[in-house]
Amino acid sequence: MTKGVAEESAFVTLRRSDLNTLKIHQLSAHQYKDQNLVVNLDRDDWVIEDSDRLEDKGVRAEAEISFYNDDAYRSFKRNPVVKW
Repeated sequence: MTKGVAEESAFVTLRRSDLNTLKIHQLSAHQYKDQNLVVNLDRDDWVIEDSDRLEDKGVRAEAEISFYNDDAYRSFKRNPVVKW
């Protein structure tokens, strides 16, 4: 995934970030969303490893996947304060 970000011009704004983890945010378009609109904090089993197949994780059409920095995620999860 990081190779695609590094090479595709559509992702030029993401190159400044150290994104290293994929996680399912929701499995379908009509599923309940939690209050965090960026990453799902409830389901750590939804992290997608390099060896995982998306189909085996339950990912179908219109699923949402978060791409984020795992260290920043863990820090936020310890102290989930949103500042605007």
